[in-house]
Amino acid sequence: MRISNFSNFNAVSFGTNTRRYKVGPENDVVYTQTKINREDIDFKNLVGLIFGSFKDKDKVSVYDMACSDGSEAYTLAIFLKEFLKDKKVAKFFPIIASDSDGIIITCAKRNKINITEDELKELEKAGIDYKKYFLPAKEKMYIPNDKISNDTETYMCCDELKKNIRFENCTILQQIEKMEKDEPKVVLCRNVLPYLGNRSDVLYNLLRLNNKMKQDDILVIGDFDRDFYIIDFLKKRDFKEIQNNVFVKTK
Repeated sequence: MRISNFSNFNAVSFGTNTRRYKVGPENDVVYTQTKINREDIDFKNLVGLIFGSFKDKDKVSVYDMACSDGSEAYTLAIFLKEFLKDKKVAKFFPIIASDSDGIIITCAKRNKINITEDELKELEKAGIDYKKYFLPAKEKMYIPNDKISNDTETYMCCDELKKNIRFENCTILQQIEKMEKDEPKVVLCRNVLPYLGNRSDVLYNLLRLNNKMKQDDILVIGDFDRDFYIIDFLKKRDFKEIQNNVFVKTK
């Protein structure tokens, strides 16, 4: 995710790929973080909901906007493959993962990722053998303007996982414009909306997204997005929360 008024930094790290940005008219300092299997979504239940909602569809478009280094897209792909298995999981691929930060997308396209030991343990707790998807890289990856924790290691994504993600360099609005309203879709736009600017900027992005979503489409947000006016916006436009941070368009 790229935000205007960016400044370099030396920050105290609190996780994988921690970044510091200055945003807004007062140049407020904010920190962003990305990680595998982020805890504000139950990914196992999410893939069950996705399959149940689209079991009669031949193809479903899945978008991960402001995807950063690909942690979230990889997580969703892994859970889809692990828990849907032969249930026509191929129709959800490739996941289209986009970000406006050209540097981070370039890194993501190299199919390397920085992961902490805790993140790998969380995958194991979910019953996933992470070694099927990630192998230790020969050299550590240092992404410009990132601060990584001491227990972070660089991994290579396996070929089976790589082919399930398509990384694109574009803004949220540019990605929205590429969407087809009639296509069944799942949209992840998580923990990014408050960074887009003031309230009017956030609502404009939501309006454009709402115009591209139809009945039964799924929108996934994050804990950081749960500002009262964002939730209010979704409810007024016929989005129903069916799981924590997961909304379905009801009509």
